[in-house]
Amino acid sequence: MSFRLFMGSFGNGVIVCNAAVMERGDYKQIAHISDAGNITWYVAPSSIPGDALLRIEHDADARRANFSADYDREAQQEPGRLYERVLKRMTTAELVSYLSGPKYRIPEALEKLKSFYLSRN
Repeated sequence: MSFRLFMGSFGNGVIVCNAAVMERGDYKQIAHISDAGNITWYVAPSSIPGDALLRIEHDADARRANFSADYDREAQQEPGRLYERVLKRMTTAELVSYLSGPKYRIPEALEKLKSFYLSRN
């Protein structure tokens, strides 16, 4: 299989494509990397050449580290604003699941939300 890695940022993370394959008039999407560094695979990772796979995983690791550092800094400086921003980014199902759990003070809630957000796709 021919493979040419293309990664593009479109405001909600990074779309990862194989630019050597066209699908419905666009590059074939193979994965998505969220702003928090979570990878959603659209193809089996084993089908991706090793050097491209390493680059994708490296980008995800860097995004996760940056997200975590930014989150921690904002949690210290503006916890209420961060809490509001994170809750707004959750889906309705995620928000219901979160709100049905125990109630936390903002610092504890932010730490729980960080773990939750980093684990979602």
